[in-house]
Amino acid sequence: MSSESGPPGTVLKIVGTGFSITGQHDVRFNGLPAAATWVSATELVITAPDSAAIGPVLFLVGTEKGFAMSPKPFIVRRP
Repeated sequence: MSSESGPPGTVLKIVGTGFSITGQHDVRFNGLPAAATWVSATELVITAPDSAAIGPVLFLVGTEKGFAMSPKPFIVRRP
């Protein structure tokens, strides 16, 4: 994760494996859908939802190969 904290709308780089240019990436911040853009097989760029709750938030990334939970929380701060 490129940043450990930020306000709603923060753009984050997520590093992992199995991201596909043709696949769907389902990204959720504590259950809220988040926009995701494919960069490479090992990188996505995601945007923290505008309605994300203030405080620590875990996010889930789903691909056609399965799901992965963030290893540590992103801290949503007040704008």
